[in-house]
Amino acid sequence: MIPYIQIPAINLIGPLKLQPFGVLVVTGVLLGAWLFQKRAKEVNISEVCIYNTLWWLLFPGFITAHIVEVLFYKPEAFTKDGLLALIKFWDGISSVGGLLGAMLGLCYYFLIQLKRTWWVEADLFVQSLILGWIFGRLGCAITHDHPGRHTDFFLAVRYPDGPRHDLGFYEFLFTLFILFPLSIWLYKKNPRPGVIAMVLSAIYAFVRFFLDFLRVDGVDMRYWNLTPAQYGCIILMVFCVYFFYTLRFRHNNNS
Repeated sequence: MIPYIQIPAINLIGPLKLQPFGVLVVTGVLLGAWLFQKRAKEVNISEVCIYNTLWWLLFPGFITAHIVEVLFYKPEAFTKDGLLALIKFWDGISSVGGLLGAMLGLCYYFLIQLKRTWWVEADLFVQSLILGWIFGRLGCAITHDHPGRHTDFFLAVRYPDGPRHDLGFYEFLFTLFILFPLSIWLYKKNPRPGVIAMVLSAIYAFVRFFLDFLRVDGVDMRYWNLTPAQYGCIILMVFCVYFFYTLRFRHNNNS
């Protein structure tokens, strides 16, 4: 089993502290942005489009990540503090909420402003997201903020109250050893625009949906026995299925 390791925060000035989770998240964002820029230049996307795309990815993503966390995971905070809870962007984020915001931001920028599809950019975004996800989920793993049920599974973490599934650790392993290598392999295959994004999204949504059943009962909010992330995974899976259906339809029409 995996030992329970905690990395303490580093004191800076006064109340300011350098949190390991924050450092890893920032590292993931920077590396993801770097990969996006690198891949975008390889397919001759303009500098202006690159920077605007990153803006419409990151800014709405961070906003909705916190809003979804408060409204669906911590509704008691909204009941207590009202709109102030939504302003405290440092107080919890939802990965599914962040993905939702990024997708909405991309839709607005490309479909409303540029009035064109964005499947090429979506492929690059998902590949970059996976690279950043490795560091984000590593941050979750070392802070142990996604504890699961008690188990004797060989990859369980020895929590103080006994071995448990650590869902942040599981997602870290899944992203590092499956999604990231698969994203590189798909990129080299150069499939039709959108295929990379939808394949990787569908695989992640499928795995994440079932991982959430391992969460501790009574910790995360559940709606009809499903977590908010599971509903997000269902929506994402439906979208992926619709994409591949329309892709096949377009292919048959062009044949």
